[in-house]
Amino acid sequence: MSEQFHVDQEFRSQQFEDASLKGAEFENCFFESCHFIDKVFHKSVFINCEFVECDFSNAKLRSVAFRGAEFQNCKMIGLDFTSCSPFLLELEFDQCALDYCLFGNLEIANTAFKHCRLIDTDFTKTNLSGAIFTGSNLSGAHFENTLLVNADFREAVSFNIDPEINNLRKAKFEKEQLDGLLQKYSLDII
Repeated sequence: MSEQFHVDQEFRSQQFEDASLKGAEFENCFFESCHFIDKVFHKSVFINCEFVECDFSNAKLRSVAFRGAEFQNCKMIGLDFTSCSPFLLELEFDQCALDYCLFGNLEIANTAFKHCRLIDTDFTKTNLSGAIFTGSNLSGAHFENTLLVNADFREAVSFNIDPEINNLRKAKFEKEQLDGLLQKYSLDII
């Protein structure tokens, strides 16, 4: 792929070269079953793009701009989203594997993580106000000094969030999830 600017294009089952992802811009593009494993994205821009069943495992996101990026059923193991461009960062995830990812210190309010696997993912000092974690597995996910105002954790499983060191004002939980908020007290909740 020698072009650097792509508008309204579809990419299916492609394996991109690192050089094609450096400084490239994609607007209103659709990616399906593409492989970005271990690829280096450097100053790439994705505006209103959709990724379906793509594999980003261990990709490097150096100064990448995601503005209106939707990921569905993607494998995104070990990604460092903190190295993305924070300007107008807008992400949405549905049924994605986001284990061992880093989101610390990001402003990603209203981000949806629907039915995702977020094992050992770091959300330290992240603004997740209004975020949606419906049906997600948050086993080992780290929340510390995290802004979770109005976040929705209904149907989420395996989380451990300390209300004393996170802002959970008006966050939504189900009664059955109380153990995930009180775990540090070693209570037997029956």
